[in-house]
Amino acid sequence: WQMFKRYKLFIIIVTILGLAFFGLLLSERMPIPIGCPFKALTGIPCPGCGGTRALQSILRGDILNALYINPLSCLLLCFLCVLPLWAFYDGYKKKDSLMKFFHTPWPKPYLIILFCVLVANWIWNIVKQL
Repeated sequence: WQMFKRYKLFIIIVTILGLAFFGLLLSERMPIPIGCPFKALTGIPCPGCGGTRALQSILRGDILNALYINPLSCLLLCFLCVLPLWAFYDGYKKKDSLMKFFHTPWPKPYLIILFCVLVANWIWNIVKQL
């Protein structure tokens, strides 16, 4: 039981990422009938539009196409690959740096950079008429 408590966050993250990966593999074989609700309502793609297709391109090894479709998804995938390793490291070293990362407010410059990246990705989706 003590082992589970130590690796609880790691187990949760890996389970969620595993299910998401399985869903992504299934979506490659079966078309997803649900589109972006934001685009359906406004006719404008959201910053995340094309994310699933970008991740599918990465799974096929077509990284340049993934970057074209949605560069933000590629950055998100990199972060999601680091999460289980970070959680495992924290569990092994009995630290909580991952939880502190999510619970500590970000400095204003970081939030501004994040906002600019989101807006740039959104403009990219609109320009290429995703």
